[in-house]
Amino acid sequence: MPYIGKSSDGFGIRERYRYSASGSQTAFTGSDLDSKTLQFDSGSLLDVYLNGVLLDTADYNTSTANTITLTSGASASDEVMIVVYDVFSLSDALSKSGGAMSGSITNFTSTGIDDNADATAITITSDEAVGIGKSLTPNNYSGYQSLTIGGSDATTGATLDLEDSSGNLEGRINGTNGIVYIEADPNGSTGASKISLEVDGSAKMVIDANGHVTMPSQTSFLATFGNANTNIALNSAVHQYFDTEVYDINGDYASNTFTAPVTGKYLLQVRLRVDNLPTDPAYIWFYIQTSNRVHTVDFFDPDNFDGGGVYYTVQGTIIADMDASDTATFNIHQSGGSQVTDIDSGFFSGHLLG
Repeated sequence: MPYIGKSSDGFGIRERYRYSASGSQTAFTGSDLDSKTLQFDSGSLLDVYLNGVLLDTADYNTSTANTITLTSGASASDEVMIVVYDVFSLSDALSKSGGAMSGSITNFTSTGIDDNADATAITITSDEAVGIGKSLTPNNYSGYQSLTIGGSDATTGATLDLEDSSGNLEGRINGTNGIVYIEADPNGSTGASKISLEVDGSAKMVIDANGHVTMPSQTSFLATFGNANTNIALNSAVHQYFDTEVYDINGDYASNTFTAPVTGKYLLQVRLRVDNLPTDPAYIWFYIQTSNRVHTVDFFDPDNFDGGGVYYTVQGTIIADMDASDTATFNIHQSGGSQVTDIDSGFFSGHLLG
């Protein structure tokens, strides 16, 4: 049966001390008959008994620390019993009416926190799913660890409002009927709202207030032909032509070669002007070569072309299916002919579609 009193570790709210008086003894202090040393904090928190009779406070004083002094001396062998009461308090207790609590909670076990209204403010399931403004059951979250905010079903949806330190609404995420809505500045107070998806502090996709979508880090390059009137080597495939970069987002183009940073579909384009075409039997093959395929862009045969020695424009667009680290180059191969063709101008470009 539980009781309020001293425990084995010395904590509690009451302690009893027993003394056997000598003739005319008035002061009782120090070690008692049970070898316990008398100590108390306040004279108002103790009772003094003489042979079992409770003494009035006028019959003793506590002016000396940890000492009971009788007004009249006790007789020899009289029993003096002193009962000392301590102030009892629960350590780190939080009032039922509320209060401040500091420090971290290292072990919190609960099925929920109620907002003292008729709905549960925070629900924590045995599977560690957390619902805010909603009671979670296994049917709500399908057994996955999750955080659900607001809304009791798909119709009412779930809403997460994002506020600044002053309580101003800066953004909102809402899910209703299987559709997720992300809205920047729902109240329209800033006039410059945008949604920015960032990785490591850098914007990767931005949607501005006018609906314009930009992807500042999306792979894209453009290289031009920097040396006009360069001869095409005979009887060999060559791709060392587009050596002047206009731009190269993410640095994926180098040494006339594009290297795919990720697996995906890439739009590759080329435009080229060649001069001094051969008139005797020969052919010139223009193609984009990726790691897994050759994409023919154009094919020149002087037998089917009137007027050798003039210029010829080559242009082509392909969509290449490339794996990460696959390469792509633009190549020219002139086979035969006594007249060496010249390259005048052109560009080679590429863009990641997705």
